[in-house]
Amino acid sequence: MKIKNLFGYICILMLSFVLSSCSFIGFFNSSTSSIESIELKDYAGQNITIKMMNEASEIRSLDSTGNQNILVLPVCFKDFTLEYLNLKEEEVIKNLNDAFFGESIETGWESVSSYYEKSSYSKLHISGEIAPIYTLDLNVIETSKLMGNDDGYDPSYYVLNKALDYFKNNYQGDISKFDQDKDGYLDGVWIIYLNPYFNSSTEDYYYKIDSSYSRPSIKEKVSSLLWAYTYWNYGTKANVNSPSPFCYSWASYSFLWDGGYQSEDKKSLVDSHTYIHETGHLLGLDDYYNYDYSTKYPISPAGGVDMMDNNVGDHNSYTKYLLNWISPRIVKEEGTYHLSSFSEYGESLLLPADINSYNNSPFDEYLLFEFYTPTLLNELDSLAPYENGVQMLTDYGVRIYHVDSRLVTMGYDFFKQTYVNKGFSSTFVNSDSSYSLIGASNTPSYSQTGYYLITMLSNEKNSKKNYYYQDKEEGIATNGCLYKNNSRIDSFTFNNGSSLKYKIEISSLSEEGVDITFTSF
Repeated sequence: MKIKNLFGYICILMLSFVLSSCSFIGFFNSSTSSIESIELKDYAGQNITIKMMNEASEIRSLDSTGNQNILVLPVCFKDFTLEYLNLKEEEVIKNLNDAFFGESIETGWESVSSYYEKSSYSKLHISGEIAPIYTLDLNVIETSKLMGNDDGYDPSYYVLNKALDYFKNNYQGDISKFDQDKDGYLDGVWIIYLNPYFNSSTEDYYYKIDSSYSRPSIKEKVSSLLWAYTYWNYGTKANVNSPSPFCYSWASYSFLWDGGYQSEDKKSLVDSHTYIHETGHLLGLDDYYNYDYSTKYPISPAGGVDMMDNNVGDHNSYTKYLLNWISPRIVKEEGTYHLSSFSEYGESLLLPADINSYNNSPFDEYLLFEFYTPTLLNELDSLAPYENGVQMLTDYGVRIYHVDSRLVTMGYDFFKQTYVNKGFSSTFVNSDSSYSLIGASNTPSYSQTGYYLITMLSNEKNSKKNYYYQDKEEGIATNGCLYKNNSRIDSFTFNNGSSLKYKIEISSLSEEGVDITFTSF
């Protein structure tokens, strides 16, 4: 779901990729079968996590590896009580516990915990607690009116602080277990409001509650509030004894039923797609869809078929590289390279735009190759479209992504009150006057460089400018985008001006794996 589109958020979003430090510790997925004999030096990455990067700009995010605890706060607005919604507290808490921390069999697909256990190759273990339901002292419209003149303020701050205070005052356990890094902030918080999210079918609720809803400004605020997004609470200070909220996600209880999943005995099963996507933001990830999608920008760079794009399927190789779940094998010389299923083993290839200047981190420009299979976390969404109409690819083949994750240095001009892009950065900068961030974005109006962050190359002959899109279908990729047996790439120009140094051919492909041959020109 789209995160809040405010100027204050945009600045935060860009800052969320600032790099603070590097640890030169090699890392690769030791569970893979076909790469065990290859030396570690052939793999990219320096054990960098998004949490480490964010801390340079005092932005907190959930750590992407290890055992992590999140706190889930269910809330009722004053005008949407349990009685009004015809809900029982025990049932709500059970459903939320299944959705966040349950086993796969307890859901229609995966819980947040089971999904990230599988997607991370067992590197991230999410557990946590569902708090008792808190009833707010304001109704929906009163809460939405809290939107102030400050760009960074969000009415959900109020809900977050009230619900958390209630939890702390009544909790018998040790609240510090939700602050495992002991920085004085809760590692990750979820707020679930129990009333329906805003759409055309729920508008009547709000007309009946308050006549002022008919004013366009109120309707805009209500529709903005009653959605799903991730935000950062800059109004709090660290407190080691009673950890403060910082990074949190916000969504409706109603999202649990979007998938329409049922058990064999026709009981409804929870759907965690939206919660999984927003938890990706808790981990520091950006959206890969284009907020500016229109006739002016009829482009969906990443192809739509990805968890951080349209809430479906597994995470892609760039995401997993950012989260330190994989370390791609670097293509340093011509030859044939084998890949097994990416979702199963995490194997991928990285071809730098310039091997001589590649900085051995996710923060550069390169091509990523992964062997896509409609199995594991991709399987359910490949069998039928999700409720948003998007279906994962149903065939086997190679997905190739062009990533431009280069950093730029930004400076703040206090006289003009504007941000100034000082160009690409070869070092990581963080000071009172300037800082580094990823310059590109899949939303043109957010991009500091004019380039896209991650684009899915297409094997279809009608693709344009190395990315796939269809004006009438909002750029949703099809099986034709996959590179299959004997597919070739003979030319490609990177954003930095470099040209492809190899001819690339899919030399053999089966459901068991793929061989990709790189031949020097």
